[in-house]
Amino acid sequence: MALLLRTRWLSPLSLFVRRRRHPVPRAHRLRYRPRLDLLEPRLAPATFTVNDPGTDDLANPQDHTAQTRNQTITLISALEQNEYDSGGDVIQFIGPMTIRVTDFTGLGDPAVPITIVGLKQGNDPGVTIDHTSGGDQELIIGGGSSVSDLNLMNMGLWAYGDGCTIEDVYSIGGREGFSFESNTTLDHCVVSGKTFGVINPHEKDPAVRIGSGCTVQNCFIGTTPDGTGLLGNANADGLEVWGSNNTITHNVIAGSQFDGLDLYGDNNQVQGNRIGTDVTGTVALGNGWAGISVSGSHNLIGGSGGKGNIISGNTFPVRAVSWGDGVDINRGVGNIIQGNYIGTDASGTQPLGNSDDGIVDYGSGTIIGGLGAGNVISGNGGNGIALIDATGTIIQGNYIGTDINGTNPLGNGGVGVSISAGPNNVIGAPIAGAGNLIDCNGRAGIFLGIGSNSVIVQGNYIGTNPAGADLANQGSSITINGSS
Repeated sequence: MALLLRTRWLSPLSLFVRRRRHPVPRAHRLRYRPRLDLLEPRLAPATFTVNDPGTDDLANPQDHTAQTRNQTITLISALEQNEYDSGGDVIQFIGPMTIRVTDFTGLGDPAVPITIVGLKQGNDPGVTIDHTSGGDQELIIGGGSSVSDLNLMNMGLWAYGDGCTIEDVYSIGGREGFSFESNTTLDHCVVSGKTFGVINPHEKDPAVRIGSGCTVQNCFIGTTPDGTGLLGNANADGLEVWGSNNTITHNVIAGSQFDGLDLYGDNNQVQGNRIGTDVTGTVALGNGWAGISVSGSHNLIGGSGGKGNIISGNTFPVRAVSWGDGVDINRGVGNIIQGNYIGTDASGTQPLGNSDDGIVDYGSGTIIGGLGAGNVISGNGGNGIALIDATGTIIQGNYIGTDINGTNPLGNGGVGVSISAGPNNVIGAPIAGAGNLIDCNGRAGIFLGIGSNSVIVQGNYIGTNPAGADLANQGSSITINGSS
């Protein structure tokens, strides 16, 4: 069947294993899915209008009306008819309604497509499906499905298969989030107020999980539907990206107990998002750990020409390594961080710091900034940029400790750029626009620790700006401790 309500959350990787944990009993399958002769023609897709908010079952699948025994059409009867029809039917609603469901299992095979078209009530969905009995519950759709204008209260939404379109779907409350495989578009959705299982940072659940080739845009993850208030997602990351070639753009991601955004795959683009702030980019809502955590390679975070993100206000109650940072590059090769405001508001002129470092880099070949694509990395509680065992990182054209104009002090609590045990890194260059402004930080402008060998530092303004203003760091301009 195209849609299934069930009661168990799968493990983080089980999304990509297409199997059912609770198969439908054979007798039930035979009742609703009679074996077809190979020459029997398939029915054209039908449109069913739900006119009853109840949950009565389909009376006679062979009449193709989706009616119950009371000659009404419920959501459940329409779904069962879609299963019998081998998918492709359209379900719509006669008007705004609330459908209260409890515990459904065995509603069919989720491998067939379906189109569910809800209604709008003002700016919000006008059709609510409310799972009232608690526990784990989600709607499951097959590949090629489309779902729009639904309010899933205390429920999640999972797609088994590729090529789905999900628009204006709210999922607030409960213990299930959104989970999609590949080539799916998620547009203007809300996934907030989730409370997942026992806290285990090594096996954490996300509010939203995607595979490869997906687009997630204009969504609110962890906030109210207007992006101004905080609903949070407990024991969870905000968005986990397991695959490659995804586009994450113009979302608000805040209130996650762990990371706001996790990039496990490669070649993903993250642009124009608010991560840790409200929709205006001026109020800190925070994520509990890093705003963005990167484990893959060749990901683009931001970009030139106004494509940067606001990554600010992320915090953790107790300062610890990599908790409360703006961006963590945990490993990977060739990741690019450009044009972002990390620790400031959307104007780039006011501090809205992350509680620890602005950027932490453990990777290889990372590019931070660039000609005409520098980041503003200011107002953070720790270092502006911290390289730890990173190699071949290039840091150019950034404002580290000042506002976007390079004139007003915002500072960072620690060093402007700190390199620990990382060789062959580059800070600045002797060409226009490649040097960094490294000013007003709480300790040294640049710190080179033991093992930070063959580091090139040139063309930077440290403690001043091109106009010659006094923007001194609290420590020395450059501190060298055991590097060569």
